[in-house]
Order: sequence, then structure tokens, then C-alpha cells
Amino acid sequence: MLVGVIDSGIGGLEIVNRLSDKNKYILIMDNAFFPYGNKRKEFLIKRTIYLIDYLVKRGVDCVILGCNTLSITTLDIVRRCFDIKIYGVFEHLVKHFNKRNLFIGSRISSKYVRENYHIDSISVETLINLLERGEVYNNFLNKYKCIFKNYDNIILGCTHLLKIPKEEYIVSTIDQVEELKKVIVWWLFKFL
Repeated sequence: MLVGVIDSGIGGLEIVNRLSDKNKYILIMDNAFFPYGNKRKEFLIKRTIYLIDYLVKRGVDCVILGCNTLSITTLDIVRRCFDIKIYGVFEHLVKHFNKRNLFIGSRISSKYVRENYHIDSISVETLINLLERGEVYNNFLNKYKCIFKNYDNIILGCTHLLKIPKEEYIVSTIDQVEELKKVIVWWLFKFL
């Protein structure tokens, strides 16, 4: 199966590396418009449609929106625009939303979680930017560790955050890739 993955940068690479199996991937690391977390919804919708159309023309069997911001802002719309299976990463985090867990992500996704799910969330756009640029992030991450220890789990609401080794968060982390992997395997079994 040929899978298309769209992300604003290195987060998509983390998804492909963790999902890698017998599938083949076309990864779009849309660095020209990094970060997606500060873009307007209208722009994100147009950009996502453009990128999915590009992938469809290359014969992908399904598309993964590897960015939580894209999943939140565009998924419902782009699913209606295309006749292929389109997965978002955000929907696989929702079952973990409770008061004992902290969500960290972009400005858009953190605000969305806080307003729609009423759990604690923090925008860590500076950390996301450091990771994208391959810069040292430890000092920035250390500022948040005193907050992290007040929660059972940290929900990684940006795939860029998968670059950080789990033990550096000092508490357990929850990410969407394992859940996404189960859904894709199920879909393959059922439909192919």
C-alpha cells in the first residue's frame, strides 16, 4: 500500500519512521509553510486540499494528516473532497483527554483542546520550532518539567514532539502513532 503523509516538517518523518512496515510512503514535509500552528484556517484548508490532490495524482491509497493542527482544522472538510481514506492524528488522542493528563502542542491545537475538551493544555511553539530547526531544546523543556510532574501523562499534541526521547518528559507520554498504526492495519485487513 502507498501511504501519503503530510506534515509541516520533521513530525511527518517521525510518523513514517514509527509506522514503517511493508507499506511505502510519500512524505510531504511542507517546510515552506512551517509552522502550521500559526496559520489561518482558510489557508490550511486550501493548502491541505492542494497537497492531498498532489498525493492522489501519485497514486496513494490513503493519506495521513501528520499534523494535529491540520487534523483539527481541515480533516472533516478534506474527507468530503476526496474518495480515498484520510486519517488525522488528533482523533487518536481524544480518548486520553482527562484532568490527570496535560496536552502540549501548537497554539491552535492547545487552544482547541482547552476550549472544546476543557483539559489543561500548553502551547509549546518555541519548543516545536527548536525541534524543527534541529537546535538544542533542553533548556526550554526543563522550564516545563515542574509543570509536567503534576500530571500522570503528557499528551504529545504535535508530532514534532516525538523527536524528544520519552524519558526526557519525566512522566509518561501519550502519542497518536501507535493508535494510528492499529487503525491503518485494521483498514488494510478490512478493505484490501
